[in-house]
Amino acid sequence: MDSVLYIREEGNQKRKKMSSSFFYHLGAVRDESLMH
Repeated sequence: MDSVLYIREEGNQKRKKMSSSFFYHLGAVRDESLMH
């Protein structure tokens, strides 16, 4: 049971990291276009 919860938590952490970096990339691109 604990291992299943742990694996699910791992997945959530990975997804959160990916989405945050994705949004960071979007923001960087938007800032880039605003500068020009």
